[in-house]
Amino acid sequence: MLLTIVVSPGWPMYQIDVYNAFLHRNLQEDVLMLQPSGYHHPQFPNHVCHFHRSLYGLRQAPRVWFSRLTNKLLTYGFTGSK
Repeated sequence: MLLTIVVSPGWPMYQIDVYNAFLHRNLQEDVLMLQPSGYHHPQFPNHVCHFHRSLYGLRQAPRVWFSRLTNKLLTYGFTGSK
């Protein structure tokens, strides 16, 4: 339906690839994780991993992505709905 609406008046259509949208975004809070199974550092077996950037399966990833998208759209003149 959306394609019909766009194509019938001859409007240009663009595509965006958001496959990696959840990856490599800076986190706004501290996220710590136990060392993954199969990887235990022999010198530091009780240390934890500290994330600096979001990962795909991370609970904070959608919020970080949406926040960045919102800020970018606002710089282009879009306004948020109430």
